[in-house]
Parts: sequence; C-alpha cells; structure tokens
Amino acid sequence: MSAISGVWLPIITPFVDGVVDLAGYERLLGHYLSTGIAGIFPVGTTGESPTLDDDETERIVERTLEVVRDRLPVFVGVGGNATAKVVTTTGRARTASTRTSARSPRPPTARSSSTTSRTAPA
Repeated sequence: MSAISGVWLPIITPFVDGVVDLAGYERLLGHYLSTGIAGIFPVGTTGESPTLDDDETERIVERTLEVVRDRLPVFVGVGGNATAKVVTTTGRARTASTRTSARSPRPPTARSSSTTSRTAPA
C-alpha cells in the first residue's frame, strides 16, 4: 500500500431545490479531475453527509466511481452519531468497490486530552 500524498478534494454535494443535483455533481467531478488532484473524497462533512439519506449517499458514491473510473483513488466519508448507520454505510461503501472509507474520529472522552483524538479501528 502506498502512502497518501498530493492534493485530495473533499468535494461538495450540490443540491437544487433540496434534491441532490447529480448532473451538477458530474460537472464538478469533470472539472476537478482536470486539475491534477491526487484523490477525491465524496460525502465527507463537506459533501453534506449528515443531510444525505442512504440512497442519496449510494448514488453519490456510485456516480463518483463511474466518473472517476479508477483514474484516482476514492475515499468515502463515513461518520455520524448512530453507530449502526455508520457500520451500514461503511459496508455499502466497501460493496461499491471503493479503495477504503474514512471515518470521523470519536469525540474526546472525559479521560482523553482535548488535544488528542482517538479513531475507530478499521
């Protein structure tokens, strides 16, 4: 496994009238693919992950993989307050053949320092 390097894009998820704009999303992907980025990061916190339902998330991930077509690595953002939903979303992302998923770190606990964070095991 090689080290992650270069510029990775945490891409936004565009909406029109409250609905995910897949055509706009494809245009964004096409634009950013031409800029020399090293990887792409859909549905992270920048990509509106807290507001997307499971089907919308799956459509964004599928569309990302279709457009990118193995030209770049894709890491799917997975995070939330409901452990069962995070586990399900992680499984769906893996099924979609992404290289891996990225998770938000757990919030600090009373025992941990405010300057450190712990992350869930892969």
